[in-house]
Amino acid sequence: MSVDFRKLGFTRRTWVLLAILVIMAVGYFYSRIADPTPMVPMVVVSPGGKGSGEVQPLPVSLERVPPVVAARDPFLIPASFRQHEQTVVAEPVGARASDVPAVKADKAPVMKAPMLPIIKGTVVGSTASAAILTLGSQTRSVLVGEEIGEYRLVAVDSGYAVLAGPGGLITLGMRR
Repeated sequence: MSVDFRKLGFTRRTWVLLAILVIMAVGYFYSRIADPTPMVPMVVVSPGGKGSGEVQPLPVSLERVPPVVAARDPFLIPASFRQHEQTVVAEPVGARASDVPAVKADKAPVMKAPMLPIIKGTVVGSTASAAILTLGSQTRSVLVGEEIGEYRLVAVDSGYAVLAGPGGLITLGMRR
């Protein structure tokens, strides 16, 4: 069976040629996948004549390169970081006299934090100002210049009070 291309119309001729080109492209593509080893151009350079300083390149050739295979597992933990199982031995419950040191170290005394006063309220007047302060279990009204415990009231304004104590000046404010 033969086909006379002259008798076919222009559009049919175009479609037939396009189908042939598609078949050739698909065949070329699948032939490249079947042989995945890449072709790499290799240029070998040899030294030129005696002391001329010129380099004569050899002709370029294509050489098959074998696929790269990993030499080791990249996710394997190095041996230096792996921990080996260790056996656990229980110690005796009672302390023996030979295990107790002759001199025990003295424990450093634990210092208590100083108790700070808590402001409960303020009273600001034209002639005198006072703050209602709580120190420990003692709550009382303190005028400017008076003391409560180790602290002396220095200044009072609406919502805050300034106290002088062993650590310096402290400003106490009321919660809103």
